[in-house]
Amino acid sequence: HQYPSIFKNWVICLLILFGSSAVAQQSNLQINGTVTDKTGKFLSGVTVVATSEEDSKPITTVTDEKGLFSIKSLKNGAKYNLIFSYVGYKKYVQNNILAKSGESNSILIRLEDESEQLGEVLVIGYGTQNKKDVTTSIASLKEADINNFPSVGLDKAMTGKMAGVQVLEQSGAPGSGIAIKVRGTSTITAGTSPLYVIDGIPMSDQDDNGTGKRVNSLNDLNLNDVASIEVLKDASAAAIYGSRGSNGVVMITTKRGNKGKAVISYNGFAGLQEVSKKIEMLDAYGFAQLVYDARNNTYLDLLADQNKIGSVLDGNDVRRTKIGNNSAAFIPTDLLPYLNGETDLVNTDWQDQVLRQAPIQSHSMSLRGGSENIKYYISGNFADQRGTVIGSGFRKYNGRVNLDGTYDRFKFGTSINITNSLYEWVPTEGRFNDENIVSTALAMSPTMPVYNADGSYNFDQYSWGFSRAQAINPVALAELKSDKMNEIR
Repeated sequence: HQYPSIFKNWVICLLILFGSSAVAQQSNLQINGTVTDKTGKFLSGVTVVATSEEDSKPITTVTDEKGLFSIKSLKNGAKYNLIFSYVGYKKYVQNNILAKSGESNSILIRLEDESEQLGEVLVIGYGTQNKKDVTTSIASLKEADINNFPSVGLDKAMTGKMAGVQVLEQSGAPGSGIAIKVRGTSTITAGTSPLYVIDGIPMSDQDDNGTGKRVNSLNDLNLNDVASIEVLKDASAAAIYGSRGSNGVVMITTKRGNKGKAVISYNGFAGLQEVSKKIEMLDAYGFAQLVYDARNNTYLDLLADQNKIGSVLDGNDVRRTKIGNNSAAFIPTDLLPYLNGETDLVNTDWQDQVLRQAPIQSHSMSLRGGSENIKYYISGNFADQRGTVIGSGFRKYNGRVNLDGTYDRFKFGTSINITNSLYEWVPTEGRFNDENIVSTALAMSPTMPVYNADGSYNFDQYSWGFSRAQAINPVALAELKSDKMNEIR
């Protein structure tokens, strides 16, 4: 009589086990997948929502850094609709995915860019126009051509990139003025500077700020804020600007905000600049020999003019008795140790003293985003460029806020740009006796030291006798003379 009871217990246990297995299979049922863009790049952070008529509660998840997602705890045999959404991409819906145990529930989703492919548009004086409809002469630079260029100024990024547009530096000093020639000299006053228009506002190309120095007005701009540059080269494109645009118009458009989540961007670089090729000069020993030969030639010529006999071996005292007190034919006494081949003497390379490896760096950060009604672009920039000539440099701090908004049927916007520029100048133009640092360095004797034994600047250690030209120590001139301008615009 115990067998039926035992059999009944076994049946109950089997039913419990099978029921638990079915529940486990149902609770572990899931749909897996991968989300990429149209190029196959994995998209992380994509929102995936699963809905079903047979399951009233939506299930939500997001993709990981490899674009993978997993929808879990699905009902066996139910059909699900998966909705994929991501900022900057079109929403995509995959309908009627059957969740069934024992089968692979894996899918691959490719999202498409939300932005439509627009025809290329050019900015002209009167507004914008499709590129295919433009018959005037216009040179263009886009964001990709500008933003990744390692320069603290916009002028370098423009150099050599636009047909018919010449960008010329008027000085090698950092932050110095430039000349942009669009059509050459086209006015009776021989002016060649174009009109600059930034975000639709004409900007003056200032010359010197009363300092006698020409600065680059484009320094007010952060290179990474520029979205495009259009150079209007003929009269029809720039007609709206009248005579101001007679030498062409450079139209610069800065970046604006756009709808979507806030995006923080950083762009920066650091490096070193140096003069790639220096002028080959004699060292102190070669210089001493050159002076010795020149003085001897002068001495022999004077002897011949006076019908006298002498030798290049004659000392200065002998020469004085024969030709008089003509120091141009005397051998400078400070050169005698070099002529005798003594070692460990002063041998100054003056180019090395006034030229240097100059660091350059620029760091920009921007915040860009917006909603349906307000869009913003905010940026900041720090740039520092030391000159390859000692004592020169350029540093600037720049901030920009571009706002665009809509209210009802009205549109409004503002652009605010503030720049603090510090210019450090040294004289690098003119002859050496005009205190030109570079040409003075080339004129200095390599037998003269930069500093005296006590560390002070050497100005007259060997005096300037023997009919030698006088020149000021260029290192002292660069380091002791201060010529700076701090400008806020």
